[in-house]
This record gives sequence, C-alpha cells and structure tokens, in this order.
Amino acid sequence: MSDVWRNTVDFFDRFPYLEALAIVGLFVLLAWLFDRMLIGFLRRLVNRSETEFDDKLLDLLHRPIFTTVGLVAFLLKSILNLIILPEGIVKPKGPGPGAEAVL
Repeated sequence: MSDVWRNTVDFFDRFPYLEALAIVGLFVLLAWLFDRMLIGFLRRLVNRSETEFDDKLLDLLHRPIFTTVGLVAFLLKSILNLIILPEGIVKPKGPGPGAEAVL
C-alpha cells in the first residue's frame, strides 16, 4: 500500500495544478456529502413541526453550509502551499522581507 501512496504523491508533485484540482474536487464531494447528511437529518426534524419558520430557516442554511466547506478546502490548500513550498518555485534568498527571489 505504501508504494501506491508514494506513487500518488510523486505524481501530484509533478503536477501541482492537478493536485489542487483533486483537493478541490475532494472537498466539493465532502461538502456535498456533509450537506446531504446534515440537511437530510435536519429536514426530518423540521418536518415534525407545524410552523414554516424552521423550514425557511433550513432553506436559508443550505447554501452557506456547502459554501463553508468549499471555502475550508480553498483555505487548506492555500495554507499548505504556504507551509510546504514546493522546490523550484520561489525561494527567498537572504534574510528579511526584501530578499531576492530565485527561480
């Protein structure tokens, strides 16, 4: 199993844009699943009540839940790019914020 994992990591190291697309796709899938499970559970609870307020509130929460998980994916990928700078991209040369960049 470790060979499969290593080959996958090596593949995505060669194609960083494909890696970003895969991460975003994975998080879109997770957002959809989380949204379906959470909204489905809440919809069953809401259907037990007689008021329409909770139905409308749930309809309003549907889109922000999906969007929030998508934004978490974007932020996670951005943070990973800042923490783990790929070799050969841009590395600071010298100390301080005004350091030259070497490609």
